[in-house]
Amino acid sequence: MKVYSAAEQEVVLQSQLYTLDKSFANTMGMLKAVADILPGVLLVNDMGKLENTYMNQTGLQHLRRTQEELTGMGAEYFSEEIFCADEMAWIAGRFADIAQRDDKSEVVAFYQKVRPNSTHDWSHFQLSGKLMENHPGHVVLMSVATDQANYTLNRINKALDTEPIDIPLFQRFSTLTKREKQVLGLIAKGHTNVYISEALFLAQYTVETHRRNINKKLATKNIRELIRVAERFGL
Repeated sequence: MKVYSAAEQEVVLQSQLYTLDKSFANTMGMLKAVADILPGVLLVNDMGKLENTYMNQTGLQHLRRTQEELTGMGAEYFSEEIFCADEMAWIAGRFADIAQRDDKSEVVAFYQKVRPNSTHDWSHFQLSGKLMENHPGHVVLMSVATDQANYTLNRINKALDTEPIDIPLFQRFSTLTKREKQVLGLIAKGHTNVYISEALFLAQYTVETHRRNINKKLATKNIRELIRVAERFGL
């Protein structure tokens, strides 16, 4: 079993969620089929309706509720009965920022206290969340208990049965802006600076600047390396 440092655990969970959303979330049915074999908690929240629309069995067991009960709670799902109010306010702000940027490749990492109801003690979880790729207005989140994070992250790698994303590479990729990711995707598809400038309504000089910044952030040296990165992240 691979042992991750606390900092690495955050990045691993982020990369696992990114991979899951890119590979398995084309339909909610596919996502749910994968979710119930995951050892961690996977859930989907509807940002427009302010309600939980899906939680896998691991999460339901922890909250001691059924899916129907959670969905039926509506906005009360986000109340102090289950979550800490200060933490929820901070998390809501982060996702509001992401929604404004509309960056579906950005993954947020955070910690959160959770409990079935006010008569129970808090349990501590490490989470990652992102806007869903193919489901507008929805956020997908994955969490692991902090005291079992290393063990659970290794089990998730096996359950997903995909090649784990290199931690330093994911960290470098995460520094790209939404526009830089768009440019990277078009570069990987073989498009010229002229085409990219016209497609994104940018000056050619701006496209060239983006290319330089992308290479610097990713530490890539040639087009082949850029293409490999774009393919690895589904661009």
